[in-house]
Amino acid sequence: GLATTGSLTASLSFGYDPLSAAYSETLPITLWNNSGSPITYNLAGASIVSLSSASVTVPAGGSATVDATASLDAAALAAEPTTSVLLGGVLWGGVRSRAGAIVATPTTSGDGIYSLRIQFVAVPRALSNVTAGTRSAYTVANGIATATVPLANNGIHKGYADVYAWGLSDPKDLPSTARATDDIRAVGVQSLPTEAVTGIPDPSDRGLIFAVNTWGRWSSGSSSEFDIAIYGANKHKPDFYVVGVDYGAVTTGDFDGRMASFVFDKNNNLVDAWVADAPANGSTVLLPLLASDIGQTTNNAAFTYAITGFSVEDGTLVDAVAGQAAFSVKKPAVSTGDFIGLAPDASANLLLTVNKGKLAAYPVKGWMVVTLDDANGEAQADLVPIGKP
Repeated sequence: GLATTGSLTASLSFGYDPLSAAYSETLPITLWNNSGSPITYNLAGASIVSLSSASVTVPAGGSATVDATASLDAAALAAEPTTSVLLGGVLWGGVRSRAGAIVATPTTSGDGIYSLRIQFVAVPRALSNVTAGTRSAYTVANGIATATVPLANNGIHKGYADVYAWGLSDPKDLPSTARATDDIRAVGVQSLPTEAVTGIPDPSDRGLIFAVNTWGRWSSGSSSEFDIAIYGANKHKPDFYVVGVDYGAVTTGDFDGRMASFVFDKNNNLVDAWVADAPANGSTVLLPLLASDIGQTTNNAAFTYAITGFSVEDGTLVDAVAGQAAFSVKKPAVSTGDFIGLAPDASANLLLTVNKGKLAAYPVKGWMVVTLDDANGEAQADLVPIGKP
């Protein structure tokens, strides 16, 4: 005897399922009998998979089909870890999956009669749904404008609202048929105390994180490369590059599926490297570095940046985002770095501040509210336009 699945393969692939409710998916298993006598099998599911019958008799020279159902209730999904690598979710470059085997054990013995094992894998992902509402009117005092924006999570999973200065945007302009995972939608940057990146305080430095949100969805973040050019006084020749790319490709020449944040100087010398946050089956990558990595250590440190995305799988897919964005490292024009955890059905008000003097010199589009556990694509980065402070 032998067993096949609906696609006539030897294993069950339930695939990737982003979920806002309890999970349930059913696939068929067909048992075949090439002998001249019927064979009865006792069936045992495993892990999250149950079967439509505990036993099945396969007629001589025939087949019989049973259904295998993978399921998780809403409570189990809500308890799933975050997808964020840096917050302790799935291991660097790994995929959160459920796997095991269904076993069909024959009740009789004989030539060609033996136990059958049908491997299965399922990739359910519980979604948060953190949304940013309409910004309130500004209140201005001493050159600082303040406002609030309501945040709410109506997903089934906890989400973390992570705030960036929104600098660049780009339309959906690569072929969707090519599953263009490097089709950039929005880019932002935040400035943090150094210990938020390194764990070690250093008042003379700052931690920086770039957020790159894409229109598509990748299986592995390292299927794309994102090159962020850093400009100082000369806005035509970059001084540094922050590159989100596969760690193994740079360090050994062999791809290993782990996304890293590399800093190179203008002569392509490696300055520093960091673990990037690019969850599997995601749409947003976070690229950390230190301000000192790009020579920005003074009290008035500032730079402009531009970005280009590349597909590692298809060299014809290149997304060069138009324009440059500006950022003041130690005194950003807008508030950044807020990090708010929102349980399902929770809400909060995010305080926004604008330094009007800095905004004139370092204009931004507004704020990016990034939530890696939200649905793929634009949902992972809510954009809050700055308007007129």
